[in-house]
Amino acid sequence: MTTTIKKPIYATELPVVTNKEQYCQVYEHGADLIYPHMQCDGRYPKINAKAKKDLAEGIACMKAVIGYDSLNWAAFWIMGKAYQILEEQNLEHESFKAAFDIQKEWPDVAREYALS
Repeated sequence: MTTTIKKPIYATELPVVTNKEQYCQVYEHGADLIYPHMQCDGRYPKINAKAKKDLAEGIACMKAVIGYDSLNWAAFWIMGKAYQILEEQNLEHESFKAAFDIQKEWPDVAREYALS
C-alpha cells in the first residue's frame, strides 16, 4: 500500500533519512516541533509565524520518516495534527486516513480520522 500526501502550503525541504538512526532522530525532531502547537485536551495554542515555521519543518520531518517507513502510522497521525493546526482540512483528512488505514485499533487514530 502506498499513500501519498500532497505538498503542504507551508513547504520546507525534506530531511534525508537513509538509516534507522536518522529515522529515529528525524521522527523525534519532527514530533518535538509539532507537539507544542497541537490542539488537544482543550488546548488551542496561537498560530503565529514561528508556529507555522515549526509545523512546516515538522511536516517535512514526518514526510521523510514516512518515505523511509511507509507504515509508520504515528508519523501520519502527527502530520495530520499539524495540518489540523494549519486548518488544511484536505491534507489533515488524508493524513488521518493514512494513519487509520495502517492502525485501526488505536482510539486516537480512529477519533481524529472520524472528526476530519
